[in-house]
Amino acid sequence: MDASARIPRVARVFALVLAAALLLPRPAAGQLYLDSQFGVNVTSGIVYGTGQTGAGSFNLLLDLYQPTGAEVPDPRPGVVLIHGGGFTGGSRTNGNLVNMANGLAERGYLVVSIDYRLLGQSPVPTPPFHLLGIASAATEDAVTAYEWLLSNAVGLGLDTDRMAIGGSSAG
Repeated sequence: MDASARIPRVARVFALVLAAALLLPRPAAGQLYLDSQFGVNVTSGIVYGTGQTGAGSFNLLLDLYQPTGAEVPDPRPGVVLIHGGGFTGGSRTNGNLVNMANGLAERGYLVVSIDYRLLGQSPVPTPPFHLLGIASAATEDAVTAYEWLLSNAVGLGLDTDRMAIGGSSAG
């Protein structure tokens, strides 16, 4: 896909964040998406794409958190979590992010926690992302993770109409 065609997807991802509260169902207390009621299967280190750095090609990794159990909804809403760290540090295995991902998966959400290229790796973003300054590589990598989820939605049991993205600080 041409990188310039990906800009509308960036806007779509961030619009979904704002609309998430309206899109996700509001079940009664003690039901789906509110209370922990599922087991969690974590698959670590999945390559969701590649990015260029000053040292060459770089594998972009994510951890996948899937709810398990007989009553897991299919399809289910999804969440992309992005770590903080001022674009200079941090990772998908940050303790707070891991707790959040597990908590969401226990409630029925499919969650991915992603790594992105950091400033010290001398990221080389592709157009049009190079116009976004220090956040350019992270933005491009987040869009790549979103596209990975879309391309794997059927196999993951993901409802592509109910997705959100979030993080902390730079995430």
